[in-house]
Amino acid sequence: MKQKADAGDADAAFDLYDCFHEGLGAEKSDTQALHWLQLAAEQGKPEAMFDLALEYQEGGLVEKNEDLFMYWLRKAAEADERDAQYLLAACYEHGNGVPQDLNLAREWYDRAAEGKDSGTEEDPERAQGK
Repeated sequence: MKQKADAGDADAAFDLYDCFHEGLGAEKSDTQALHWLQLAAEQGKPEAMFDLALEYQEGGLVEKNEDLFMYWLRKAAEADERDAQYLLAACYEHGNGVPQDLNLAREWYDRAAEGKDSGTEEDPERAQGK
């Protein structure tokens, strides 16, 4: 899997993130988890973009950073990651990290409701940003 990830396979990089983040088949390592998560996000994996956004929001693997949270959240939403679209809509609705804009909130809620998803399994905790 590491060979695939090193060769540019975003899915493999995201899988390695999970392995190191959760300690599945590998010793748990925040440094390695962050490396593979960033790589998968930079390679365009929507789920990785969303998870990286949440890391910047929560301050788990990285220091909290509102600007990077919004950057990765927007990229994930634009890549049709439904949970990211919903969270971005909520940000616009309440003016969290962006100026309040109910029209943009409605647009993002509508996109999320259309069901264009990047292929992730439904996970209620991810949708709530946990």
